[in-house]
Amino acid sequence: MHSKTEEVARRVGQHPSKHDAYEQHVESGEFSNPDYGPTVAISSREEYEAHVRWVLESPDTRSFTAYSTAMTWRQAHFYYHEPTNTAVIVPKDPSQPATAFRPKIGKTYFEERMKDAQAVETSIMLEARRGGIYALYPEPMAESPSQSTGTESPNAPTRTS
Repeated sequence: MHSKTEEVARRVGQHPSKHDAYEQHVESGEFSNPDYGPTVAISSREEYEAHVRWVLESPDTRSFTAYSTAMTWRQAHFYYHEPTNTAVIVPKDPSQPATAFRPKIGKTYFEERMKDAQAVETSIMLEARRGGIYALYPEPMAESPSQSTGTESPNAPTRTS
């Protein structure tokens, strides 16, 4: 596991007064709603954090970093895992809440955030990279069976008919 994965997963799972991502995105039924993609079985904060860890570690997860000081959300690491339609946003400022959710518009959400960030980052070219957290923070990646396919979360997506 990447050295930063656990820290990020805990940050997403926390429930600060500003934004309780678990309450807003899991308890509301977002992860169990097939309208958002394959259902992901999450019934506790621990399972939510486990799913975030899995998304960050997946080689299929695309990511980029926004650097702008124009708006807080533009100073963040963005991750998107298309097979589960899970977006993870981690602001650089640790006092700002991180979140994980399933965007209604799927990968278009990730692409639009990158386009928005690029519009204010004219001095550098932003690039979406595959490899999750390893793409933004390179370090040796430990291979595991779940990483080899990119679809076997501990909270595996289940399709409902």
